[in-house]
Order: sequence, then C-alpha cells, then structure tokens
Amino acid sequence: MLTTGDDPPNPTDCVANECTAAQIRNFDVAVWKCNLGSFNANNICTTLRADGVIFNAVPPPGLPNGDGSIEVDGAGIITVTVQWTGFNDTTQTITIDSQG
Repeated sequence: MLTTGDDPPNPTDCVANECTAAQIRNFDVAVWKCNLGSFNANNICTTLRADGVIFNAVPPPGLPNGDGSIEVDGAGIITVTVQWTGFNDTTQTITIDSQG
C-alpha cells in the first residue's frame, strides 16, 4: 500500500541495472510519485532527474501539490488515487478502481 504523503521509495535504477520484480515496483512507484508534482524537491526525485530517468524540465512536471496513492484490497481490487490543488485552492481527486 502507498498512501498520499508517502515519499517516493529509494529505488535501484532499473534503466541502468537489472532489477528484481520488487526493485522494478519501487522504481516504478518512485518515478510515478516524482512526476505527480509534490515531490519535485525530494532528493530521490532530483537524483532521478539528474540521472535522466525522468524528464528534467524547468519547472519540473506535475500537478500543483500533486500526490497519489495505490491500495489493493483483499478481493484484489486495485484503487489508484491522484489528488492535486485545483481552482480556489480546493483539493481535486480522481480515483480509478480495477481488478488485478
């Protein structure tokens, strides 16, 4: 489970190295969290940008205060949520459910 507010995990660079399934998961989650917007200044995200793993744009990509979560329930339903600050500083949220 990954909740909003969680920092991106510290991944092995799976572009430059062979990775296990668990390492690929951490790598994919880190890249995803870094591209959402809230973690642009996070050391993991700046390293991924400097290494060319994620796009190094100025300003960095992402949604205003963008963050996300991933949950899997006991029935195998995967819930992905993305939230950001929208107009009038209101939190906007989109949630997608899928069966794995």
